[in-house]
Amino acid sequence: MSVTHCLFLKFKPDSEVSREVKAKTYLDLLGLKENCRHPDTGKPYMLSIKGGMDNSVEEGGSKGMTHGFVMEFASVEDRNYYIHEDPHHLRLEDQIRAIMEDGVAVDFTPTIFYDWASKDDNGTKINGSKANGKK
Repeated sequence: MSVTHCLFLKFKPDSEVSREVKAKTYLDLLGLKENCRHPDTGKPYMLSIKGGMDNSVEEGGSKGMTHGFVMEFASVEDRNYYIHEDPHHLRLEDQIRAIMEDGVAVDFTPTIFYDWASKDDNGTKINGSKANGKK
């Protein structure tokens, strides 16, 4: 089952980090799709990536985040490799941390809206289903 990784960043102001450095970082982020390679196959494993500058209509709706990026992976295992082990991602993560003020990452599996393996208030395991009603 695929996993979508959303990354929202608030970059430092232009007075602290040049636009050129930020632009290179944006391009490096978008380049991860080709540069991140599966350790066994040597082939790109990120299904897609897109990103851009915040253009929210509602004032304050972005909570100060200036840019967003959305990446899709074929599996939890691919996403986990990307987050914890991929050398291209880890190098870029250090580069990004140096020029950002804040950030939020949210990962989800499409159509899963609840942790059905969780327990209710009495400690009883809750058995559930996906949003489509199938168990």
